[in-house]
Amino acid sequence: METVSSSLTFLYKFIFTSVWSGGFGLGTVVIFLSRKLEAMRWQFAAAWAIGTAFLLLTCARLKRVKLDAKSAPQSEARYHYLQEGDAIRERGHFHAARVL
Repeated sequence: METVSSSLTFLYKFIFTSVWSGGFGLGTVVIFLSRKLEAMRWQFAAAWAIGTAFLLLTCARLKRVKLDAKSAPQSEARYHYLQEGDAIRERGHFHAARVL
């Protein structure tokens, strides 16, 4: 069975998303609580909200995909998905049903 997805999937899905969102959010809270940089408060809040939404829409949806001759199992943190090879050829893309 061959792994098709990147070896950095775990890093981008869990580590990068959490560290960036938490760190930027903490920085935004610090700016709101301090009396300095009053003009930049809302810019930081907007950048944090937009950046976090972007990361959740892109990085949080990543899955680990392995491929063999008959199927393409995908996995997230708790759930595993199985896509049969014939269905992939018919549709031309992955559309997996959830398997526990």
